[in-house]
Amino acid sequence: MNKCYICGKGAQHILRVSHSKQRTHHWSKPNLHSVKVKIGGQTKTVKLCTKCLRKYKAGLIKIS
Repeated sequence: MNKCYICGKGAQHILRVSHSKQRTHHWSKPNLHSVKVKIGGQTKTVKLCTKCLRKYKAGLIKIS
């Protein structure tokens, strides 16, 4: 599962456009990290994007 546990950010389908306006398909993937988090008294490994990970470490986000 390639989605952030908190915000749900996942891969996006984008088109890269060259100088000649030729479009090529590409998948832009988020920067996910596996983190051990306490959820309901149990330790669980979840994937968090970098932005949510920074907010979690700073104490701005609580995972329940």
